[in-house]
Amino acid sequence: GHCGGRAVRNKHHALLRGLLKCGSCDCGMSHTYSSKGNRLYRYYVCHKAQKQGWQTCPSPSIPAGQIEQFVVEQIKGIGRDRTLIQETLVRARGQAEEQIARLRSEREELQHRLRDSHAELAKLAVATLTSDPQLADINDRIRSADRRVTEIDNELAVLEAGLIDEAEVAAALTEFDALWDCLSPREQARVIELLVEQIVYDGVEGNVSLTFRPAGIKLLASELASRKEEAALSRFSTK
Repeated sequence: GHCGGRAVRNKHHALLRGLLKCGSCDCGMSHTYSSKGNRLYRYYVCHKAQKQGWQTCPSPSIPAGQIEQFVVEQIKGIGRDRTLIQETLVRARGQAEEQIARLRSEREELQHRLRDSHAELAKLAVATLTSDPQLADINDRIRSADRRVTEIDNELAVLEAGLIDEAEVAAALTEFDALWDCLSPREQARVIELLVEQIVYDGVEGNVSLTFRPAGIKLLASELASRKEEAALSRFSTK
């Protein structure tokens, strides 16, 4: 809070900081730089190559500007292509629905365990020779399961509220194209982090894959709609 968070610490405007992964080594890639004279050269470097030697990774680094521009152009390209928007919607909703199904399954299992634990506790409570450690252990299991059920309920509420439709995907990704060049570097990094969960760079095959945050797409669409309303009100009030 005092230092302004990641946006302030990210002084070299590493757009993909914390998002980029080396597909060859299945590990993260860190932003680094070197300087020559007055020029700054930025790179993303494979964690394995940094720790175990350059020769351990088939593609240990990539120029930061190159990969950042490529990712931005891919996102802009989706907003220009209706077919890609629909495909992004299908994948984003599928990702969210899989997570919802997994959490519901876990919740059901926890509820089953809670019923068993409460029944066991009731039996032990009336037994004359019950030892305190047994009761304490069951109570700990119940408290732990109750906490996790609450966490799951909160996660489900966020995921279900974040389910998106085609209009929201189209609005967010189409507006992204028009808005991008008007944003400051700090705002650009925030928008990318909002939209993108992970970027995998496969230097051997020359491929880059993006995984979107479904809730991020919805949040961006809502934020852009609010900005439009504020701009419209501002224009109206000045007339």
